[in-house]
Amino acid sequence: MTKAKNPRKPLPFNAVRYLTDDDAAITEYLNAVLEANDPDLLLLALGDIARAEWLKSPRRPVSVVKVSTKRSRLAPSRVSI
Repeated sequence: MTKAKNPRKPLPFNAVRYLTDDDAAITEYLNAVLEANDPDLLLLALGDIARAEWLKSPRRPVSVVKVSTKRSRLAPSRVSI
């Protein structure tokens, strides 16, 4: 028997992937968390819901990395001799 050289690890569960589709999923998720009566789980769920709402927003801010790379590409062309 030979072992696989590059075993693939499963991705961790990410609730945000399932909460961006519709508001009913967010409601069900929050109700399930509230039934568990666990304050730590509630904080995690609120973070998931906030990220899902941010992803659904049509006016998401451009990331800092994208802005800085655009500026670095534009900088040499602005130099006048």
